[in-house]
Amino acid sequence: MKIAVGYSGGVDSTAAALALQKEGHRVLCVTLDLHERVPVAEAGERARSLGLEWVAVDCRERFARVTEEFVREYSEGRTPNPCLSCNRDIKFGWLLEEARRRGCERLATGHYARLENGRVHKALDARKDQSYAFSLVKKEALPFLLFPMGDKKKNEVKQALDWRGGESQDLCFASSRLSFLRQRLPVKEGAFVYDGKIVGKHEGAWFYCVGERHGFGSKRLFVKAIDVERNEVFLAERKELFCSSLTVRDLNLHGPCPEEVDLIVRHKQETVRARVEGTRVTPLAPLWAPAAGQVAGFYEGDLLVGGGIIDRVEYA
Repeated sequence: MKIAVGYSGGVDSTAAALALQKEGHRVLCVTLDLHERVPVAEAGERARSLGLEWVAVDCRERFARVTEEFVREYSEGRTPNPCLSCNRDIKFGWLLEEARRRGCERLATGHYARLENGRVHKALDARKDQSYAFSLVKKEALPFLLFPMGDKKKNEVKQALDWRGGESQDLCFASSRLSFLRQRLPVKEGAFVYDGKIVGKHEGAWFYCVGERHGFGSKRLFVKAIDVERNEVFLAERKELFCSSLTVRDLNLHGPCPEEVDLIVRHKQETVRARVEGTRVTPLAPLWAPAAGQVAGFYEGDLLVGGGIIDRVEYA
């Protein structure tokens, strides 16, 4: 079988490609040239040094839409997850189509997740589980995907390859969220507001996220709400950021959704039991500081049911 491997040149995609090659498949390593920070040439050198067929594909114009959406969401006071948008639209959308155009029957990646009966499950290595990354990926793509690393332990993979390289970072296109946004959004003085009073100044409400910690005097306060029209950031004590319900948009289900699910709203968060009624999600245990723009992922045990983008949050 000819299989495309989404290839970064890192330990996980390298291990996935070699595992498939060892099984007798014809492997085509595909590196997405998304932006100037992607080490395309280095990925090609590594693939060729291992005897792997390799190609780079230009995806900069498509990826620019992901970063534009990222900036726009912050400018409107939301907290987006660009990685999950990229997975939906590019890595398991456009790249899957490109792989099939090149004669590949499957698309594999180095993600730590498992596929069973065409559905995504959590990885064997719970500490490295990346199943949440597929919350927005369309169910139609799932039958064509392979995750060779899903039943592996990360430390064993690195030892087997005698790997001494680094790990990939969360935000691939910038050294930090704030520095990226500051190059693209205006600096404008605004107010921090706590208990109806101005308690400090900031340089733009659009640079902040719900749940960020800020200290004023002896109080530990957190961002609870962002008003970009008035350029105000509202602070509250930690106990005031537990939500009573949230509403999602762009609901994406991989199969039937049970009335109750295990809910997460950010990577590596402990799940919280929640009731799902259409697009309304009600946590049945404390859920702290979800933000509009984040992705709510739904699980039934270790099975990923799907997810949606948080549109509105109501507090207890």
